[in-house]
Amino acid sequence: MSRLFGVVFCVLVGTVSSGFSQERLEVFHPSAKIVWAVTNTLPDHFAIYQKVNLSNVLLSNVMAITSFKPVDIASSGHDETVFEQRQKNKLVRCLKISAVDNSIYYFETPTNYSSVENVPTFEDVVKRAQNYLLLLGGSTNEIAHTRQPRTEETVSNFDKKGGNLISKNVCSRGVTFNRQIDGIQVEDYFFVEFGSNAKIISLTMHWRNLRLYQTGKTKTTKEIISSIEKGQATIVPDIENGYSVPTAVKSLSITKVIPVYPKHGVGNLVFPSVYLEVQSNVGTVSNTTFQIQCAIISKDKIQN
Repeated sequence: MSRLFGVVFCVLVGTVSSGFSQERLEVFHPSAKIVWAVTNTLPDHFAIYQKVNLSNVLLSNVMAITSFKPVDIASSGHDETVFEQRQKNKLVRCLKISAVDNSIYYFETPTNYSSVENVPTFEDVVKRAQNYLLLLGGSTNEIAHTRQPRTEETVSNFDKKGGNLISKNVCSRGVTFNRQIDGIQVEDYFFVEFGSNAKIISLTMHWRNLRLYQTGKTKTTKEIISSIEKGQATIVPDIENGYSVPTAVKSLSITKVIPVYPKHGVGNLVFPSVYLEVQSNVGTVSNTTFQIQCAIISKDKIQN
């Protein structure tokens, strides 16, 4: 009888979020005149949100969903609580709840891929994910339906003697919900992955508990350009080229503006900003396009 060995593959299905989060910032210093060539419009005012603590109901729900109990607490502090379960000193399940950034992270280590069965379809995954999002304090009305990356993990069994594929089975499927509020991108997300019999094997939630704090008047075109010229904009890193932007340019044209609520706020407040798509004229046939980010409201224009 031929012996079998398995190989696990993980495939990302769909498209990822178009927004960047800047972990490190590099100030943009324009080397040419800036021209406003934007065709889309911005609202007159933007909301400013306040991040509030996770509710006790939510904390109770996440412990019930992940089957953890207070006795499983491995460490607890002002910023983060960690739950763990180990077998023979090996970590098999872990839950982290962070009060600082309103985040939840859970995973369990797969034990036996050969016994996987009844993995939910993508249609069922989406429905289940929506239900769990609600249980954990999120709103399905804030799901950005145009951006829902999906994952599918498979295990393939091969004939060890000849290396021939014997079988290929799905062992997990997952989906990511990106967030938007009133059509504006929020750099929050919810990811959940299901294994056998729709059991959750991984869950990550960075979906801040936001409440309306104030509103602020949108900067004018001249104010935005002035902010950029004063060095108050930062470069959005390109995945391939990092912070590389052209230096010897003849002109800079802002062609697109994308409002966003960034992942990081100022204290407990979350202010809106904008991604600006900039086209640089370097005197050649092909121009270079890159992105910068800057504030979209002035602090002196905040309204109660």
